[in-house]
Amino acid sequence: MQKEKQVSPLRMKITLLIAGFGPLLAVGLFLQSKGFFG
Repeated sequence: MQKEKQVSPLRMKITLLIAGFGPLLAVGLFLQSKGFFG
């Protein structure tokens, strides 16, 4: 297993943010379409 220096910490954070907020955003849109938020 070798470390890759090409992946910057910023890009890693952005990837983690997208991975974290993606499902939340999908659930939010799903609930909104069902009328949970008025």
